[in-house]
Amino acid sequence: MERVEQIDYNNPQMWGSNFSYPGPMNLENITMDSNFAMLLCSLIFAISWVIYITYYNSRLVGYIITKIVNRLFIRDGYFKIGSFTLNALSGKVMFRDVAYITNDYSLRIQDGYLIFRWWRSYVPKDVSEDLSHSDTRLSVVLNGFELHVYNRSAMYFNLVHVFGLDPDILPDDAGSPGSSETNNLPTDTSTQVVAGDTNTTRKQRSEATMARTW
Repeated sequence: MERVEQIDYNNPQMWGSNFSYPGPMNLENITMDSNFAMLLCSLIFAISWVIYITYYNSRLVGYIITKIVNRLFIRDGYFKIGSFTLNALSGKVMFRDVAYITNDYSLRIQDGYLIFRWWRSYVPKDVSEDLSHSDTRLSVVLNGFELHVYNRSAMYFNLVHVFGLDPDILPDDAGSPGSSETNNLPTDTSTQVVAGDTNTTRKQRSEATMARTW
């Protein structure tokens, strides 16, 4: 009668590299203990962390930068960055879906990166020299760069100050088209406009602010 050898799968020595398995492994003999549960949790955490770092970390950093810049630094405009990645070792900064919108102009960048080679020493050179084969410390690549100029509000306000005109001829809110026409209407007409269309009294972002760049 053939003897069947019993294998203890819970023995740590069984999982060594020098162990030769006599036959196929039966997974039913593996008990669900604390070590096995810790192994599963570690694998799930490692997979989740890799997915987060690969797909979501740069977008979360971009969202946080957008909120901080708009709250602390931007007063008359809107700034947005879709994703932001910084690699200090290689000196590389990558970004995507950047937009800066004001009443006078809008700036958009689809994606790009910046490389600062901090390990190279700075060597002053004369402008008259041939710099085509020189080593650069800073490289900037921008894809989908767009700059649209709409108004020149600073020049208009300067003309108002120079010629001594009434400042009320320029609307306070340059971003709301049609505000000057609404202010010049009679009282009953403006009341009808407000009653007929409630969207004219509601402050909304312009179409340039809501647009996205892919």
